[in-house]
Amino acid sequence: MGEELVLEAMELTLKQQKSWKYAEGILKAWEKRNVRTIADVRALEADFNNKRRFKKSEPVRKEMVPDWLYQDIEQVDSQTSTPIVEYEFEEEKRKLEGELKALYEELKAGKK
Repeated sequence: MGEELVLEAMELTLKQQKSWKYAEGILKAWEKRNVRTIADVRALEADFNNKRRFKKSEPVRKEMVPDWLYQDIEQVDSQTSTPIVEYEFEEEKRKLEGELKALYEELKAGKK
């Protein structure tokens, strides 16, 4: 490696506010890729930036979302993931309250 490349690696390291180990890593990577001049460094940077730009433009993954998610309903059945219409909710609530009351009465009668 020439002095020019070492200085370039040190400059990149200072820009990133990294330690000397970072500069060593840059130099080792350049050696593996047979980088010998500043022109080679610029070509490598341009290639890296082009690949990075393409990655940013990849389409975002779209998930299928059930229609009921967009409905203005407060309650959803946790077992079937379907919306519970308000009147069904109130009906179910009354039914469960009745069952609880009956169980309470049975327990109360059994303790006497």
